[in-house]
Amino acid sequence: MKKLLLISVILILSTQVTFSQLWEECNNGLYGEPISSILVNGNKTFVIKNTSLYLTTDDGISWEIISGDFAIGRNIKVIEIVNDIIFVMGWEEGWHLNFLFYSFDKG
Repeated sequence: MKKLLLISVILILSTQVTFSQLWEECNNGLYGEPISSILVNGNKTFVIKNTSLYLTTDDGISWEIISGDFAIGRNIKVIEIVNDIIFVMGWEEGWHLNFLFYSFDKG
């Protein structure tokens, strides 16, 4: 019984170590504010960080801010893509009003 318990513990620990080795850091340029949402669409990965929307097309090696002026003073909370149209929504600081923006040219 002790051997079975020892073997079980060893298998569990070795499995956890194996899975932890599969993670790679990919936040080059995404430091500071916490990430509140992420969306992957084909080779594009979108990340929301409070008032900014970021895009990477190279698996996180580099990130580009694509939110432009519409996000100034607004907290972006949700991103969704429907039929190649990008939708973002959230609220404006101090007003608690919802907003919805969309982009036909992929941001």
